[in-house]
Amino acid sequence: MMQETWYVYLLQTENNKIYTGISPDVNARFDKHALGKGALFTRLNKPLNVLAFKAFTSKREAAMVEIQIKKIPRASKLSIACLWNDERKS
Repeated sequence: MMQETWYVYLLQTENNKIYTGISPDVNARFDKHALGKGALFTRLNKPLNVLAFKAFTSKREAAMVEIQIKKIPRASKLSIACLWNDERKS
């Protein structure tokens, strides 16, 4: 059985909040959020763009990382976004 790659992603919202989620397809999930479908948070806080994302080898692993990120302050989420973006550029 082939494992599906899951991503943890961070979205920037119109009111400068950061949403954290998981999906096997970040672009499709962003489109859903932008259309007001999906999470209540993004229906109340319109997403502007994907700040960053990182691939994980399983949904379980991605979900565990998502839970941890949701517990940390905004400044730490921004640091993670920078780190993930730097990793993707290398």
